[in-house]
Amino acid sequence: MTSPSASAPSTLTAFRQIDEHPLTRNQKSLIGLAIVGNVAEFFDMFLVGFVVALLAGAWSLTGPEMGAILACSGLGTVLGSVTWGRLSDSLGRRESLACCIVMFTGFTAASALLPDGAWLLFALMRVGVGFGVGGLNIVSIPYVQEFVPSRQRGFLSGLASSFIPAGLMLGSISQGIVGDDWRLLLGLGAAPIALLAWVARVPQSPVTLMARGREDEARASVAWALQIPVEQVGPLSAGAGSGSNAGSDASTHADACAGTTANAGAESDATSPPSRPSAERGERAQRRGIGGVLRHHLRPLVVIAAGSFCFMMGSFAIQSWGQTLLREAYGLSVRDVALAFGCVAICDMLGRLGCARLADAIGRKLTLLIFGLLGAAGCAWVALFHDTAWSFFAGILVVMTFGDGAFGILNAFGAEQFPTSVRSTALGLGYGLGATAKIVGPALVGALVGGSAISQGVSMEGVGIAFTLFGAFLAAGALMYQLARETRGKSLESL
Repeated sequence: MTSPSASAPSTLTAFRQIDEHPLTRNQKSLIGLAIVGNVAEFFDMFLVGFVVALLAGAWSLTGPEMGAILACSGLGTVLGSVTWGRLSDSLGRRESLACCIVMFTGFTAASALLPDGAWLLFALMRVGVGFGVGGLNIVSIPYVQEFVPSRQRGFLSGLASSFIPAGLMLGSISQGIVGDDWRLLLGLGAAPIALLAWVARVPQSPVTLMARGREDEARASVAWALQIPVEQVGPLSAGAGSGSNAGSDASTHADACAGTTANAGAESDATSPPSRPSAERGERAQRRGIGGVLRHHLRPLVVIAAGSFCFMMGSFAIQSWGQTLLREAYGLSVRDVALAFGCVAICDMLGRLGCARLADAIGRKLTLLIFGLLGAAGCAWVALFHDTAWSFFAGILVVMTFGDGAFGILNAFGAEQFPTSVRSTALGLGYGLGATAKIVGPALVGALVGGSAISQGVSMEGVGIAFTLFGAFLAAGALMYQLARETRGKSLESL
């Protein structure tokens, strides 16, 4: 039985308790869910690169046809990022996470049942897969950020993206085991449906619950995270009390998280007359949604959209086309391609982990500058030295370690640019606009490598041109993020 003293509420606010409390098993479980979910969905996304490499010969696909299939995944990601970003702020993080899992696994399973040669139907299925995939990372990052200490927020939320390359490694292993059976490979992509049981065990974010005035559930959510009795959870905002003022206090804290007032102003609002929180709720409602983001947060939105576009241009093209080029242009066997991209996945994962850790140590902006410029150097190497398979492989290894490794903090940093009330909406919109690179990049490579069946007409001159452009984009992205607001060490309430 809990003693009276143990049941006494903390003098700290609930979110200060999260900042000062060691990570618990439940917080680690949520982080683990975000990691496994992103690995699972990107296992599916990367898997299509291997599948298309197999179908190139079996279905006699031309370069533009392959580019269309791969670009459709990008189109779905764009639509999914914008849609699920908005729905996450309205429906809730947990519900949106579950829906994304159902979407991408369902369309993957359906793809495995298509008749031979139906490349157009396959492309349409990839739009549906991308729609689910595009939302999961956008939803999971704010979900984790709202449960973890500020001092570790960059690294812990970055972990959700850092292990994504493990999906590529799993795809490499799967291809090495399964071989040329593309239907079985796609069937494996439907296995993550089992994650729904894990999602059912985690609560809704306390921050989003507070924004809706659901104080009791928010306190229970904090108690779950810290693994303490709900009676020990402190006030939900500075100066918060209980009883009839609870709704106003929850509204005040949500406003502070939303960045619509300064910290000092947020504290004074807790004692304001009841009419003021009502007026502020109306003002916040006008600031929500895509229209509110465009009116009130245009500058950070432009930075995130342009910066993420630049970083995605090169990395996604490599993820989607690299396997095919190694096999068809350089003549590597299926198993050698799988081994090569297993190494790429490991280096990419190490790059993302290093990026996430470095961002908490030296700052987000400097980290992205370093990683973007090193990725650009890798692109320059490929553009100049792609005569052999191994010189091409060495270059893409550098590009993926640093250029794609930047995603260890890139989306988490993007989420930190916006207030809580529109965090997922704004991140989804910015990432969605940036993800148009996932359409442009693969389609560009498809056009440059030739219009005949790919095994018969690869233009290596086109590869040099493509990587010259990709390097320029990575350098531009590194510079674009220097215009963002540095958020290292700042609490969510102050953003």
